[in-house]
Amino acid sequence: METHVASAPAPVTHSLEMVELEFALDLEDVKAGFDEAAAAAAKATGGALLFTMPTAAIPDCSRVAVISLGERDERELVLVILGDDGVSTRIETVAESRNPIAALARSWSSVMERMPAVAA
Repeated sequence: METHVASAPAPVTHSLEMVELEFALDLEDVKAGFDEAAAAAAKATGGALLFTMPTAAIPDCSRVAVISLGERDERELVLVILGDDGVSTRIETVAESRNPIAALARSWSSVMERMPAVAA
């Protein structure tokens, strides 16, 4: 008789910058303005708000903010997702997210990285 041991799911680990962003976002009044709250939280953690957009067609996601955290070589792109209730938020790394905006965020970031080279 064979015995199979189910492996435990890998623990989710977040970067320090992502945890700081989460705390900074908790201090903001998302209900008063999601875009402004996301921008303020990004700034407070040394990150950069890349863009925000409405996402009514995505379940439990009324708006999304894409934020770049960390330095160039260790940069992490994250999505700040506003729930349909207009108050709850969650943060996902672009690398692990299944949200369709994650692909757009990767593309946008790549374009923005190349902009200085094109302009020079």
